[in-house]
Amino acid sequence: MFSLNRLHGIVRAFRPPSSPDEMRNHRARCQEFRHDRGSRAFLPTTRRDVPATMDASSIDGPNPKMRLWQNASFRFPGAAGNTDACTALDKGLKIDGTPILEAVPFIHLGSVQMSPRIHGFLLVALAVAVGRASGQEVIPTTDQRERWNAVYQQEAAQYQMFRHGDDTEELQLVPSPLLTFTNPVRVRDTHGAAFVWTSDGRPEVVGAIWSVISPDDPDKRRLSHEFHSLSLAPISSKHEPRQSRRGVVPDWNARDPGIKPAAIPDASPPAPTATLRLTQMRRLARNFEATIPPGLGDGQGSLRLLAQPIYRYQSERHEIIDGAVFAFVMGTDPELILLIEAVESDGGHQWRFAAAQLSQLPLRLDYKGSRVWECERAVPYVGDQPHFMYWGVSARDRLVD
Repeated sequence: MFSLNRLHGIVRAFRPPSSPDEMRNHRARCQEFRHDRGSRAFLPTTRRDVPATMDASSIDGPNPKMRLWQNASFRFPGAAGNTDACTALDKGLKIDGTPILEAVPFIHLGSVQMSPRIHGFLLVALAVAVGRASGQEVIPTTDQRERWNAVYQQEAAQYQMFRHGDDTEELQLVPSPLLTFTNPVRVRDTHGAAFVWTSDGRPEVVGAIWSVISPDDPDKRRLSHEFHSLSLAPISSKHEPRQSRRGVVPDWNARDPGIKPAAIPDASPPAPTATLRLTQMRRLARNFEATIPPGLGDGQGSLRLLAQPIYRYQSERHEIIDGAVFAFVMGTDPELILLIEAVESDGGHQWRFAAAQLSQLPLRLDYKGSRVWECERAVPYVGDQPHFMYWGVSARDRLVD
């Protein structure tokens, strides 16, 4: 976890030099913060004068705490246009009138692109600081997190999922979560778990069950459920009757296919062994880039690909020689699911991919710089689409006994 002292340590690496010796040392420190795609170091530019404080009311966008993390773009009273997180740190920061960062001398980086790693470090620290200023408990105890993971497993186990192909087949829940996650970008201490339901080993449904601290009662957490069909056949669900604040939680009945598989362009044929195919799948996955379109108040920018697949499978019935589920994440929260599969084809074996939304946000997916898939913002509380999202299914005590 970042502390403000550690943040200040990073910031001071960019303190303006005041002597020739300090300039030489400063340049040496800057050499450690190179751009990931080149050798150009970040050297001092000019500073920008801005007012000494910033209130939440002066930040662009409907969600000040989200803007701090997602966009690192702030509007200062009396200042023309936006400036960046670096300049915000230069003058100190207040949220809702509460100082959360002392003023720290800082070099404004101007138009030079910051290393994604350093940019991420600074923004994580800002998000943590905002959480502390607003009274949030950012990280629960390990024991409580384990108990909440058990809650998510119980919630997932209450669903029956069905695939309606030639015959109706009940899908099998993989009981252990594929991934347990947190999301420091989103407010109110978001954490949850991701699951899959399978047919002969192949994932047909992916789901996420998560919770946030209730805005009405800080001693409660609200649970939400989200699913997306990974099937070419209709999918439906059943669960015990549930009453949310919005009314009865509906069953999910997706009549349309949830994915549109397509061949991966110029991919070499699948290798003969499982070990080599995993290497191929990981290499292919790295050629994809997932992004959230710009201009949104609740998220934008690139998503991070987890290096390892979160699920690996084969299926003789579905003619899958080998397959893997990859996740593009925000924090560690899966937002976009990428399937890569080796399948039978008329000319032998080939690789194909499919993408699925596991987020309310619109998403884009590029392969080697070309757009291959995109989706619109998800509509919650609708039960007849391949994507099903229901916020606030239930609430329970924040501390699990």
